[in-house]
Amino acid sequence: MKIRPALKITLIYAVFGLAWILFTDRIVTTFLKDIGTIDIVMTAKGWAYVAVTALLVYILVDRQVKRETDLRDTLRESRAMYRMIVETTREGVVIIDPEGWITFANPRISQLLDIPVNEIEGLSFVMLIAEEDRERARRCFEESRDASVEPMEYYLPVRNRTILTVQICFTSIRSPSGNFSGCLATILDVSELKRKENDLIRSMGEREILLREVHHRVKNSLQLVASLLNLHIDKVPDPRVVDLMRRGQVRVQSMALVYEHLYSSSDFTRINVAEYLNDLLKNIMVSFQGGLRGVNLVVDSAGIELDIDRVVVLGLIVDELVVNALTHAFPAGSDSTERREIRVRFIPAEDVCTLEVSDNGRGFSGSPDSLHGGLGFELIESLVQQLEGSFEIRGDAGFLFSIKFRLDNAL
Repeated sequence: MKIRPALKITLIYAVFGLAWILFTDRIVTTFLKDIGTIDIVMTAKGWAYVAVTALLVYILVDRQVKRETDLRDTLRESRAMYRMIVETTREGVVIIDPEGWITFANPRISQLLDIPVNEIEGLSFVMLIAEEDRERARRCFEESRDASVEPMEYYLPVRNRTILTVQICFTSIRSPSGNFSGCLATILDVSELKRKENDLIRSMGEREILLREVHHRVKNSLQLVASLLNLHIDKVPDPRVVDLMRRGQVRVQSMALVYEHLYSSSDFTRINVAEYLNDLLKNIMVSFQGGLRGVNLVVDSAGIELDIDRVVVLGLIVDELVVNALTHAFPAGSDSTERREIRVRFIPAEDVCTLEVSDNGRGFSGSPDSLHGGLGFELIESLVQQLEGSFEIRGDAGFLFSIKFRLDNAL
């Protein structure tokens, strides 16, 4: 239990007085027998008591007064500091009583609204807010009685007929007993921020349109190259030249397909690998319709997304290997009754991806080193190096070309 200062001084005075009387009277009656001497000592004792108690009371009162003065000075400094913070903050601050009336407004809110502080104080706080937002503001104020409320944006009309976009945060004020005694509303002008945000959104929209148009034109240009190659293929009598031109056409189409996916996507930096590989193999089927001879092309891929550079490289590798399989894996006149199949698998892991292109054709009898020297294989080696990956070849039961590369390697 906390004792009040006045009661504390009284108790000390009473205890000291009682102890003084009992102790000094006992000494006088024990050591002195002469009545005259006793009278003199008792008188002196009385004056000593008055002096000592006066000194004691002075010390106690002085300590208490000093303590209260220090507390009062600390409180005054604290109030001055908080007032300076409230009056110099870049946010408008108003204090609202439980009925919704403004009891305090800082200079910043006066500047924002172009209204003197004395005219703001005494207003209902919802009158500061644009009519279409008043009900929402009133609802947030009521909610702040029981729980914290997230900052929300409102419109504030100004005397010069402009409209400010502000962010208001309601914070409840509670008495020492825990009762709701009002609300502190901080008001931040975000008009300039919203303007810049809208400008940025508009600029990003314009750049998105421009980038989409660039992708569209690149795709059209590559498709035009592929079409020109196709026109010349029909006029070339040499089958070997036709094969080379058709391979070139497929390579160009695989790159054009990347930009076609980018053009139809909302993300201009990454492409879904599964969707791209499916479309790539469909294009190869169209280009090599005469050479398919019942071959089934299968894609087995997870729906991971990769950046453009990697997808272009993977597309060139896949179409080189698939075209090579269509050309050599299933020779004409083969009497095999097994279903002919070329399979493309893309297996993503945490940080390593595996690309496999395989067929169940005749395979090859030599060592993997015997494949070196061909233009197609040199191209594949170069592309794998761009991925900073490694590859493995098996040809004992059909043909398998497997590539592994890390996702954290930047091209």
